[in-house]
Amino acid sequence: MIQKLEEPGEKKHRTLPKVDDLRCTHFRLMTQESMVALHHKGEIPIASLTKPDGSAGKILILNSATTFDMLSEYHLTLLNHQAYAEHHHYAYVLALVKPVELRGRSAKFAKHLAMGTQLAQAWIPGRPSWDTVCHMDLDAWHASWAPFSSYGAMWPSNKDLLLGDTGQIWLNTGLICARPTRWALRFFDRVINAVFLQFGMSCPKHGQKKPRFHIKDRVARFGHMRATQTRIRLSVGTGVTGMLYSAQV
Repeated sequence: MIQKLEEPGEKKHRTLPKVDDLRCTHFRLMTQESMVALHHKGEIPIASLTKPDGSAGKILILNSATTFDMLSEYHLTLLNHQAYAEHHHYAYVLALVKPVELRGRSAKFAKHLAMGTQLAQAWIPGRPSWDTVCHMDLDAWHASWAPFSSYGAMWPSNKDLLLGDTGQIWLNTGLICARPTRWALRFFDRVINAVFLQFGMSCPKHGQKKPRFHIKDRVARFGHMRATQTRIRLSVGTGVTGMLYSAQV
């Protein structure tokens, strides 16, 4: 499915479905100009249209959201990501993660679920797969049009994850890239499940038995990632931050 991102002022009065009602949740996106050009040629976007970029190989730029309102709020950054990916012949996917998939977790875990889904494609016969999957938060902006290879060349081949170093005391995952390895898949699975504390605890307010989740899910996620860093599988690149900056739009 090809989804067009609307420019400001182009909103039409229509009722959008809820994310829970969608049959598909991962969408290949492209600019309207390219969509029209492909239509005239009788072509459709497929994985083979992506071109390898240096040692990073075929790259997927990934965004995730949990509501349609997020697409409206961040339409400018979505268009920025879309144009950047298309300019460099990268694939671009928007993942709309359903609340039911989060199973009570914070929406902050949507990108980890989306990353795991795309990395897993490498083990499904006949599915498009990528050599590098990069997820960008919706408030991140491509301030530089340099190709990913100019940063990826500094990414050691024995490291499965790449994050930018923003000088903060925690690991900033506004941009997180991963290679499709079994270790990376297990890593995202562990991060997603780090939020769970224990089951069967009574609810003091209602006296009910229900699952309890770690209230400080940010602590759970980054605590696990900090611990993982000691396993020498994580590459933190200072040069990557020149590629992005945060922008509220």
